[in-house]
Amino acid sequence: MTEITVNIVELPPMRCASFYHFGEEPEMNAWKKLENWQEKHPRYHETIMGFNNPNPCREDDPYGYEFLLEVDKDVVPEGDMRIVDFYGGLYAVTRCEPKGDPSMIMKTWLSLMEWVKNSEYNHATHQWMEKHLGGSDMNTMVLEIHFPIGK
Repeated sequence: MTEITVNIVELPPMRCASFYHFGEEPEMNAWKKLENWQEKHPRYHETIMGFNNPNPCREDDPYGYEFLLEVDKDVVPEGDMRIVDFYGGLYAVTRCEPKGDPSMIMKTWLSLMEWVKNSEYNHATHQWMEKHLGGSDMNTMVLEIHFPIGK
């Protein structure tokens, strides 16, 4: 197991704009939708979370990716952006910087899963998340991996 630093974080409920794509390059295509919307709404650039939706069953299966961006109550759905409620929850969190190697994301997830398995916490059922801290490509991307936990 790779040595990781883990923090325990309680995420609050949030009202979010959702940007989704299923199929080829789901992360990049969903990200483009998010960026296009942000160009028209420049005040929304904080708290960007993402997750597979659905997860692939096998490595070569098509899958989707969904980004959530925290927004105010006055934001309304437009185009293919919809509004969703994120209910928050308790998470074990670690940092991931792929530096050009996409496999680092899965390796970080597996290390965090192993950490939770050996901790005082249990795997919970609320939504797992990847918080996007910066960078939009594999070379510059910085993520916080959020694994759902409970006592």
